[in-house]
Amino acid sequence: MIETTEQLLARGWSYAEIRQRVRDGALHRLARGSYSDQNPARLNPDERHLQLVTGLYGGLTEGSVLSHASAGVLHGLWLPVEQLTRVHVARPGARDSQGRRVHIHPLPECAVVDPVQRLGSEPARMTDLCTTTLALVSTLELPAAVAVADSALRQGLDRQAALDVVSGWKPRPGRRRARLALEFANERSESAGESRSRWLMHELGLPAPVLQQEFANENGEWIARADFWWPEQGVIGEFDGKVKYGRLLKPGQRIEDIIEAERERERALQNLGHWVTRWTWRTLDVPSEFAKQLRRALARGPR
Repeated sequence: MIETTEQLLARGWSYAEIRQRVRDGALHRLARGSYSDQNPARLNPDERHLQLVTGLYGGLTEGSVLSHASAGVLHGLWLPVEQLTRVHVARPGARDSQGRRVHIHPLPECAVVDPVQRLGSEPARMTDLCTTTLALVSTLELPAAVAVADSALRQGLDRQAALDVVSGWKPRPGRRRARLALEFANERSESAGESRSRWLMHELGLPAPVLQQEFANENGEWIARADFWWPEQGVIGEFDGKVKYGRLLKPGQRIEDIIEAERERERALQNLGHWVTRWTWRTLDVPSEFAKQLRRALARGPR
């Protein structure tokens, strides 16, 4: 729960008690006059950003509209962690400026703002999905822009409507990047890591894979759905994000159980005659190594 100093005082706390709770770690100060009983360090990046947005929004200048990464989190878009350290807002006629906690952007005349919704105890406004997506894909590096575009399609973005908006832009930085990201986007990508993998494959000139192919054994029993599949080479590619196994855990289940289940799944795919290759974020950070791994797999996979 996020509360202001006034709300805590109304509950009967004193200023001294608030300060003591902060020192004890029972309360966490998000901004001046805004506190949470949740430790930001225990939240994932999106949750931590939403906590920051909720804590700061009430103190922003009237007319501020959540935009860019802050609106992106609320729309469920996949964003680079470095975009989540500040609250992003747009204001009509504002100049682009960055503070320690808030990044202010000018609100484009053509921007569409969603109706007022609740953000904690505050009524909040944010740019709609299309406006938010275009603001991000025109300013982020292409791999991140592709991830945003992929996730936007999964959230219901009308690709052609977004491209029509871009076509109406005058020449400006980011116009070509926005078009490339939107045209390349695929709603079958299921994570930012898969999106970045796909873009790197494209940049490296590797064959385009089939996404989310499902496999069954000889009895017709479902085995798995693969992130990437190259049918001509008989190769399956899997991106393993560092939080993947934690997300798959069921009550009472251990990560070791999930890892063993993944191994059994891989053996079942190999029994069907497929070569399986896996990679992580660390692999993607070195494109030359990623290219070497995939080219080696595609060359040796069963045909």
